[in-house]
Amino acid sequence: MKLALCRSLALATVALALASPFAFAQTYSISDLQALVARKEFAEAVMHLRDIPPTARDATWDDIAVKVLIGHAESQRKDGAGEAYRYLEEGMRAFPSTAADTRMTSKQVELGVAAIKERRFYGRNERDKIVETILQIDPSVIVTLVTDAYYDDPQERIYAWIQQNPQAASGNQKLKDDVLRRAGQKTVSEKPEQTHAKFAALKKAGWIDEWAKADQARVATYASELMRGEFNHQHIGRVLLTSLEDAGYRNEDLRARFFAPLALMRSATTSVDPLEQIGKVSSSSLKKAERELLQTKPGVAFWFGGVWEPAQWHTVRKLMPDVAKLAEQECAAQRKDAAKEPLHVSYGGCSWIK
Repeated sequence: MKLALCRSLALATVALALASPFAFAQTYSISDLQALVARKEFAEAVMHLRDIPPTARDATWDDIAVKVLIGHAESQRKDGAGEAYRYLEEGMRAFPSTAADTRMTSKQVELGVAAIKERRFYGRNERDKIVETILQIDPSVIVTLVTDAYYDDPQERIYAWIQQNPQAASGNQKLKDDVLRRAGQKTVSEKPEQTHAKFAALKKAGWIDEWAKADQARVATYASELMRGEFNHQHIGRVLLTSLEDAGYRNEDLRARFFAPLALMRSATTSVDPLEQIGKVSSSSLKKAERELLQTKPGVAFWFGGVWEPAQWHTVRKLMPDVAKLAEQECAAQRKDAAKEPLHVSYGGCSWIK
């Protein structure tokens, strides 16, 4: 409500500036306007910019108009950068001769970035319009939008900028940290060409090996959690693993460690069949993952829960025979002594494991 009222007042100010000079009891001269600028009385000055007829508007008037519009826009910042940005835009439309002045465009970029950072805009449409406008003025501002204003650009133009400016990018630690943190995150709407552009940018800046090492370490941590029956990070882990492989960093051991515990749980939270995935890794890598599963004590027994088809059980016995053997032993021990709960096999798993 307050934002809407402020916007109405700002627009009303511009409307007054556009009004006929005869609407005021007194008209001002260039000297009067210069005096107001010197005193920083921009609110009064903006009301009298049109007192100077078009035939008398020279470079001096243009300079005054720019100073007045910028000065009055700055006064609106108390209500947020978004309000100041809107006022400046209205002023540029009211006095087109000021629109190309570099002081105006620089201020427009400054206020636009601040508005995005402060979240002072009327919905996504206005936000996107501001972003498009300031990027047309200065494409490099995408760096500030991403690192300081935390703008999540659906077009991911930051990667195009990095490819075009690799030296400038490589020297920006804040940009590097942000890009490396987000590079492995892949949205559902991400297109193959966007993925390619992303990793091409990382290569161009010389960051890709560092990114791969860091995200491989993250996936390794998530794989260890899965071995213990902790599944909170399985989705992000799978996304990172896919991104690493898209970038050419396929690791058989990591893939086996990640999907082996998921295969035993028959996770329904992933669109990828874990049992099918472990069938695609090398036998040596899968054997390492199997040994880790046997040696890890899970916080909660999770092996072979839910409903299993005979063919699925047969696949596990073929791919991880020692895991299947241990499951059979734990279930046999429980049948002899009901108080002896399996360490690895989940509740109900022994009802069908013979």
